[in-house]
Amino acid sequence: MVMEKGTEGNGFTVIDLPSRSYVHNLLSRPEWSAKEVMTNVGVFVWILGPGVVQDPAIQNFIKETEHVKHIITSPEVCPNFIAFTSSAAASTRLSKLDPSRYTIPIYDNRESMPLWRALSISTESQKGYGYQTPTPRMEVGLQPKIEVKTDFQPVNTAEVLAEMDKEVLKLGEDARQSLLGSEKLEELRKLQEDLPSQDAEIIAFGTGSAIPSNYRNVSGTLLRIPGRGSYLFDCGENTLGQMRRTFSEVQLREVLRDLRCIWISHLHADHHLGTISVIKAWHDEVHGEGESSKTQQVGGLDALRYDGRLFVISDKAMGQWLGEYSSVEDYGYEKIVPLHITNNTVYSGSKLSLVKAIPVAGPSMEQGIDHEAVFSAMRCSDIQAVAIDHCNGAKAVSFTWPDGFKFSYSGDGRPCKPFIRIGQHSTVLLHEATFDDELHNEALQKKHSTTSEALAVAKGMHARRVLLTHFSQRYPKFPVFDGIDTRLAQLEADLAREENAENDNDNNNIDPADSATHHHTTTSPPAALTRFTHDPASDMKVGVMFDYMRVRVGEIAHLEAFTPALRRLCESIEEGEAKVERKQVVEEDERLGKGKGGKKSKQGKAGSMASVPGEAGAAAAMAGGAE
Repeated sequence: MVMEKGTEGNGFTVIDLPSRSYVHNLLSRPEWSAKEVMTNVGVFVWILGPGVVQDPAIQNFIKETEHVKHIITSPEVCPNFIAFTSSAAASTRLSKLDPSRYTIPIYDNRESMPLWRALSISTESQKGYGYQTPTPRMEVGLQPKIEVKTDFQPVNTAEVLAEMDKEVLKLGEDARQSLLGSEKLEELRKLQEDLPSQDAEIIAFGTGSAIPSNYRNVSGTLLRIPGRGSYLFDCGENTLGQMRRTFSEVQLREVLRDLRCIWISHLHADHHLGTISVIKAWHDEVHGEGESSKTQQVGGLDALRYDGRLFVISDKAMGQWLGEYSSVEDYGYEKIVPLHITNNTVYSGSKLSLVKAIPVAGPSMEQGIDHEAVFSAMRCSDIQAVAIDHCNGAKAVSFTWPDGFKFSYSGDGRPCKPFIRIGQHSTVLLHEATFDDELHNEALQKKHSTTSEALAVAKGMHARRVLLTHFSQRYPKFPVFDGIDTRLAQLEADLAREENAENDNDNNNIDPADSATHHHTTTSPPAALTRFTHDPASDMKVGVMFDYMRVRVGEIAHLEAFTPALRRLCESIEEGEAKVERKQVVEEDERLGKGKGGKKSKQGKAGSMASVPGEAGAAAAMAGGAE
């Protein structure tokens, strides 16, 4: 039974001010002087837009409440920290192995202006005020007393490189040297002399599945084709943040200006939640920041031919969601062209239609469009899509350009025979490989693909270059692709015998266990896997994607040379993480008295803790790190 009198808990306030126009109305609110509201409020967290920190009214308010701790985020005072230091360290190591395709993420640990100067506080008196900028993983304790804690250590790339495994460095050097030999160069030249769009570049912003991890962000891949534009395939949360880590400010502006299309494979958050931020950044760059987007309506042939449009292609529900979201934020909806694409069948190709927002009453609105005008504006020649077995509305797609370059993408889902049909002779196939082969049953349950299944799809397509992505793992483990799933061996014969191709997801699943209930039948040999060997003379070259990777189509064949180095690098990272975890367990046991006979500590952790998040934290967000 509790006998003592209760105590009032401490509180905190979060204030988001995107511009100075909000300052007067905010500070004139009566709550600031209301005792019943402000009693025991001990922390103010300020999220300030450009220039707001230097507003005199804000500065006076902070000075008048010096008894309160102020945590101030602003682009003027917050360094562009990298919060996910493990990911940055992995990218730094990769850049040492293969500097042609990996770079160190863009960051800056220096503050552009000291906070005391931004607040117009003299250096002599700055210690009298409880103000500071946040850091990633900062914790604010509320009980039993207000306390701000942080143990964040900014990434030090020099230390990361100095601690690299010598065996990894040797394997990387061997790979680079192997690509410099005259015989190897001639072999690669002959292998791809007829490969279209060799200068097209594929850039990975996220190669993980489900949620961001220490090493991989969620799905997002950019295809840049010189002279035609940029095309974004899926746009998971923090895609814009990853773009800012990949490109300089000048480069990012160029990429946004060249952005023609965003393809969203399905409506799971890890594939579409970053779309609004990217569209807004595109709109601000192309049409001007702050300009009302409602001055020019979408509609008619002229609008589709207008270069200042961004096409967003997906299932109908995605277009409807974009319209609904525009009612709460003016992010540039009226300057985009949301399109619904139907599924390709053996009888007819995919068709595009314009999706408008759901009206207050009545059904959603769709209208047909001029496909020639769309393809002309997008600088491509054809787009075909099929339903895949993953979730409602999930699709795989093949884009084709006038020079014959063909890019096929399956972001999430089971292997799909109709996808193999529309992707025939793809120049590049980007396919999810969520699970290793030993987890085939889990892949079935969660409706994903294994590595060998992705390679079987590639072989059935006769794809010339293959990139694997969307990995489900805690560490940056290198997938094993030693097998091809022979349950797909009869794909070409199956496709020739197809009499029907329904649009529902179930009928596109090619799993043998389900074949009895579908028109598509597969005769499977007893063995599930056959050996997959890297034949130097084979036209199909396979690579594995990592975050921040940039590879040209003509250089995908080079990736195989780095497989031993990358596999050993991933193993060394996993070994290092496991060692750190074991040390932390021992230290925690000793702290609790479970180690060498010590007494259990009486001091527990702070009662209530509020944390500043990682890459999406205010410091990184306001300084251009995360979205």
